[in-house]
Order: sequence, then structure tokens, then C-alpha cells
Amino acid sequence: MVASDITTVLLVFVLCVTGLHGMEVVVEITCNKTCLNGGQCVLSPDPLLGLKQTCTCPLYYTGVFCEKFALRVNCDKPCENGGECVVNVTENTYTTVNKTCVCPQNYHGDVCQTFAPSTTASTVSSTTASTTSPTTASTTSTTTASTIINSTTSPTTTSTVSPTVTSMMSTTTSTGQTSIVSTTVCVPPCTAGQGECVVLRNSQLAPHLIDRAYCNCSTSATGYYYGKQCQHYQQNVTCDPPCKNGGECTVTGRCNCKGTANGYDPGDCSSFSADPCNPACENGGTCLGGVCQCKSTNELHYSGSHCEQTVQCTPTCVHGVCKSFGTSLSYCSCDSNSTGSYEGSTCENFTAYTYNDATDTCTEPCENGGTCKTYIDECRCKFNATHYISGPTCSQVQECIGGCLNGGVCGNGSTCLCTQEYTGANCETYIGCPCQNNGTCMGQYCGCTSNSTGYFGGRLCDQFVFSPPCYPSVLNGGLCFHQHSACPYDDIGYFHGDQCEQYSVHNCSSSCLEPYVCVQQYCTCPYNVAEGYTYLDDVDEACSIKYYL
Repeated sequence: MVASDITTVLLVFVLCVTGLHGMEVVVEITCNKTCLNGGQCVLSPDPLLGLKQTCTCPLYYTGVFCEKFALRVNCDKPCENGGECVVNVTENTYTTVNKTCVCPQNYHGDVCQTFAPSTTASTVSSTTASTTSPTTASTTSTTTASTIINSTTSPTTTSTVSPTVTSMMSTTTSTGQTSIVSTTVCVPPCTAGQGECVVLRNSQLAPHLIDRAYCNCSTSATGYYYGKQCQHYQQNVTCDPPCKNGGECTVTGRCNCKGTANGYDPGDCSSFSADPCNPACENGGTCLGGVCQCKSTNELHYSGSHCEQTVQCTPTCVHGVCKSFGTSLSYCSCDSNSTGSYEGSTCENFTAYTYNDATDTCTEPCENGGTCKTYIDECRCKFNATHYISGPTCSQVQECIGGCLNGGVCGNGSTCLCTQEYTGANCETYIGCPCQNNGTCMGQYCGCTSNSTGYFGGRLCDQFVFSPPCYPSVLNGGLCFHQHSACPYDDIGYFHGDQCEQYSVHNCSSSCLEPYVCVQQYCTCPYNVAEGYTYLDDVDEACSIKYYL
């Protein structure tokens, strides 16, 4: 479901820092995370990161950016013969709730009212034969059919299925018999007893997407399975330190804190108190740790200990949110993105950024081939194999005598910076790529690899850092990267969510300048999750460095 309203709330966190000679310096830190559906950006202390930006979501919304709408649906379909009512939610232009009956074996029909023994279709390969539990066959009114492959589940294990996943569907033959026909199977098959093959109905998210089969891995009391075939096992990871304030430790060792905007906390939830707000928050404010988090709209700004004070922006903000000075003066805080920013008293005008445009000049003209970054009025200096150029106007020049060979560049101090494959005063000696563990030589650095259980680091990719595998499984070709899902995109939209199970249309406010592409609401360098690489900006050329994840 694509959010129709995007609210960017900018909060300023005033931090007092004691500098040299006991001087106290006041540092203002802007909270600029883009929160959707009326969510509010909040700065909070973090034991690892210092300060963390999170979105505090209004009632019925959740997710990292408040992009998810939490539906409460009563499944009241009158299933017969021991059938179980389940709810499937489809998100596209509209959110559709479909209630179906999961029928016992040999029972079929809309409410499991028909008894007809099933026959295994000949189209199912013997290498992916289905072993179906008595409670897994379900029926719907569609004619497309799919089947669970290797769905034998241990009595002590459970599995998590996305609401847009249909495990099995039925079709009726010309003789009137109901049979199970496989149209999408898991290849290679799921490991028996450790996961089941289910079909993700992507075509219900967007017409151009295709349905995919994947192995939905199981959990047990002591751990969980992961991998494309659910062939690997990971013991539950203990949260250290233990979660506080009612937080729940997940199987991957993260604290799921009560009252937080995105659910998870890299710490122990100690900064999120479960104390209620007294008096209660007004005007749509949300209570977080006993403190009301007030919201702003394009017309109104709320403040006060329980969001009881209201200031109105007249006229309303076009591309921004209403803010206030004190209790009477108001102004519009304008939105911005990677392509430009809105300006004007009501944020009605959009000004695009310009990058590396030789026709644009800075206040002080750039020298020695430097280009002006007009959006910040600074010169970008170019250096090469023979000279290192620096300074505010690129006027300071250092020379590397003899020049730097084989891709090396002249660095500060007239010293050659060699690529990983070469060494010597002028990078003249070939030594080969020293990067270990399938690392890739990328100029002066090693591009280290990662997998579902961690990543390699260090100057030569010689150090492995463990990170628990993601659970539940990451779908649609996404990658598990440092316990977070990296989801793919296409020309129309992008996958998102903890499992990459959701799909939304790109929504950049203006066209992206090449080579940048629009992903979500931002212009960014292209990346390919399936092949595990992204492009990064170089000093002289945008998106020119290929980096493997």
C-alpha cells in the first residue's frame, strides 16, 4: 500500500558538549528521518550509536517509517468439518482482506463442506514429492493451483507465513474430481521437516510481478532453520544484556521493545520506559516512555506536555509541515530530498540541486580543473597520477615525481597511493590482489564479502564478524545483511518490509539526474541485490565505483 501522505518532521536536539578549557558548546542536531502517515521523527540516546533517529507512529501504523497499517480483522468465516479460518491481506492500490478456510485432508469447498479424496497430480516431480499434513490443504475460489512441497513438519517446530502467501489451492478436473496440481515448486526442494514450500502471490501486489515459491523455514524451542532450502540451523541467540522495560528477546538476539516506533532496539530497551503518559496525550500525540510525542501536519503544529497547545499555519504548507516559535508564531518547515529542496513561505517552489556542472561557478572560482558543487558553494578538486590538488579553490598543487603507475594516484605529501595489486614508490611492482575470503580489489581498498551469518572485515578481509541469520526468511531475492533485509527494486517500484514481502511504487518528487536512479523517494546510485553489488560515488565521477556486498 502506497502511503498518500508523507510527513517529514524535523526536530532539533540540543546537546551540551564540554569542549577545551571547560567551555560548554551547544550543538543542535536535526532529526530528519522521513516518517509516513503522520509519524514523528524522534531523537533518542543509543548506547552504541550515540543518538538514534526513529519514527513514532500514530495509532494503527507501524514499521520503520510508519509505512505499515496494522489491520485488526475478525476471521468469522463458518468453516465446516474441522476447517480453520485464515485471513489473507493483499496490498496494492487498495488493501483487500480475504477470509478463506484451511481444510483438513480430503475436504474441499469454500467452507470445507465437500468430502472428496485427493489424488496426487502426475506433474509433481518425484524429487519434490509432497507430504502433506492433515491440516494444510486449503481451498479458494480461484482456478490456479499450487502445492506445498516437502511440507512435513516436526511436532516441535512451527513456521511463520506471510499474510500474502497461499500454501495450497485446488482445481476441479473434467470428471468432477478435485486434485492438487503443482504450478510453482521449490527448486531445489526444501529440507524435509525443516521447512515447507509456499507460493508468494506477488501478482496480487502489482500486475507485472510474478508469483514465486520459497522455503518457509521452521523454528523450534531452541533455534531456527534458515537458508534457501532451510538446510542450516542456528541456535537461538541470547540478548546480552537482557531486554528491559518489558522488551522481548527475539530468536536472533534483538530486543523487541514495547512502545518503540520500529519495534527493535540494538540495546536493551533501557531508554524506552513502559510508563504511561499522565495526563494522556491529546491531538493524536503518542506516548513513548512516559513522554508525549506531538505531531505536526501541513496546517497545524501541536506542542505542550500533553500536546494540548495548537498553532495554525495560514496558508497551509504545500510541501512541508507546520512549525511554531513559542505559542503564537508559525512557519513552514520545507521538505527536501536527494534531488533538491522546497522553498518559499508555504514551501511551494522546488529548486533542484546541480552536480558537477562546469557552467556553474562558486563564489570563489575553482582552479586547476576543479568543479563547483553549487548546492553547497564548494569546489571539488581533482587529483590524478601526477598531481595532488587541494584547498578551498583547488589552488594548492603537490607533484609526485615520476608519476604514479598502474592506476595509482598522487596523494597528500607527494606520495603515490597505489591500488591493492601494486606497490613501490611509483606503484611499479605487481604483487597480485591480496584481498582474502573472495574479497575484491577496489583501488586502494578491499571490497569484502558477506553472507547470511556475518561479514568479513579488516584491511584485507581477513576478519570474520558473526551476525545471526535473519528470521523469518527474506523473500523476493532479497539479502540478509547484518540482520537487516536488503530488498530489490525494478523500474516501477521496490520491495520492502522485514521479509521484502511488500511492494510500493517509486515516488521521487522530481526526475533523477543520471546516473542516479529513483528508489523509494530518493535518488541513489544503482544497486543489484540479486548479484550482490552496488555502485558508489567516486571523487570525480558519480556512481563509478562498483562495490560487492
